Amino acid sequence: GHPREMAVCYFSYGANMSRYVLEKRKVRTSKPGVPGIAKDYVLTFSHRGGYATLIPLTKLLHSEEARWAPFKISPHGVLYHISQEEFAFLQEKEVGYQVTDILVQCYGSEEEEGKLIPAKAFVSSPLLLLFAAVAPPARYMAKIKQGADENGLCGLYRDWLANVRVATLHEVTHSDYNSTYADLGARCFGFALLAGITWALIN
Repeated sequence: GHPREMAVCYFSYGANMSRYVLEKRKVRTSKPGVPGIAKDYVLTFSHRGGYATLIPLTKLLHSEEARWAPFKISPHGVLYHISQEEFAFLQEKEVGYQVTDILVQCYGSEEEEGKLIPAKAFVSSPLLLLFAAVAPPARYMAKIKQGADENGLCGLYRDWLANVRVATLHEVTHSDYNSTYADLGARCFGFALLAGITWALIN
């Protein structure tokens, strides 16, 4: 395997919790993942397309409480030690996400119970954060549940996952699923470009 000091401690909370998904992405996990909770974050399905992201509790202003209310829960996930090369490969795949440093409180075994481990996680770029949380796509949610089962995440958390309403294929095409600053900016740029061309043609 890779030397321990060269490994990246990576916290996955979405589809990448599943070793099957990671292996499809050419990431080999030599050791089983360790279940844990991302400290001082909440999980929301508010990345463009209805995918999961982590929101720092410090950014959750009182005025925004209602915005995230349906999905506000401490994010459980899986800690994996992977090579820097594999982590860089994952970064390329995680479009619209950026790397952040978090603290993970481990559980699941006597050896790891309660340990606080510094780790890297992918969170949404502010430009690709939806204006409000949505129901996640069904296929995506199925992968999250698979990863949670594979790694023996807390039963209460798995119960919560089982009860999250998922979106139909028709719903995912709704404008709510791409209402981000990036999309707003692209539309404004498009309008400005169109107006400029029209002005040039008239004049």
